[in-house]
Amino acid sequence: MKLEKLCATEKLKIYTAFSKAFLNYFYPLILDADETFDQWLTLGVDLDCSYGAFDGDKLVAFALHARRGDELYNFATGVIPEYRGKGLVTRLYDQITAPVKLEVLRANDIAKRAYAKAGFRQTRELVTLTGTFGRGALLTRGLDYQIKPYTSETYLALPPLWIPAFEHDRHTLSRQRTQHEIHELYDGKQLVAYSIYTPGEGLVRELGASTTSQLDQLFECMRFPGETVVIGAVDTQAQNLLQYLKSRNLRIYAEQCELRRDGTTS
Repeated sequence: MKLEKLCATEKLKIYTAFSKAFLNYFYPLILDADETFDQWLTLGVDLDCSYGAFDGDKLVAFALHARRGDELYNFATGVIPEYRGKGLVTRLYDQITAPVKLEVLRANDIAKRAYAKAGFRQTRELVTLTGTFGRGALLTRGLDYQIKPYTSETYLALPPLWIPAFEHDRHTLSRQRTQHEIHELYDGKQLVAYSIYTPGEGLVRELGASTTSQLDQLFECMRFPGETVVIGAVDTQAQNLLQYLKSRNLRIYAEQCELRRDGTTS
């Protein structure tokens, strides 16, 4: 078995292995080749820091990464079915000295065991919620609501209610051609609530607010009541926020574990 970087491997060969590895995944993951390559470009997948295991010329396992400073983010690790159970995930990560972060579905015990053997530890749990947003507090008169296009230079005077996961963070959003928006609620000149929102997906990627009543008013302005909305990858440590979202008729439909592997010496 040969293990090497994927920078010299044809993308279609990687796509073929990717499709085989994720054919019967927990939820549909396979796009056509062009859509897949576009997704990799959007997330910053770097084949110079991604590795594959080859049986002869056949790519049988892979670990695809994006680079973020000195850290790598694992977009996908996969092993085609007939080569599973051979310790290939650990062997792939034996090639990597940089710190690596990833998310894995909480229910995917097989993947979690493989990552644990490769040196990963859990750092936090994340949940994604969806539903039709229920009506909350009545609007307070005098609050100003604004919608602005998202740019990488966007500054917001409120901290986020949780640290967004890699696929939702601002660095990743700045790479995407998909249009994102900033929805802001002001009391005079003071920002009191905001969301980073992708309207084409109905997806809230980040939230900030001082009180839940301000979130109610922000969402009312965004016209969520009666419409399906997704709140992406919320840290389960944000218990007050989760209780609030559940009280507004949203339900958890995906649970993930964020894992990290510390850097090693070569």
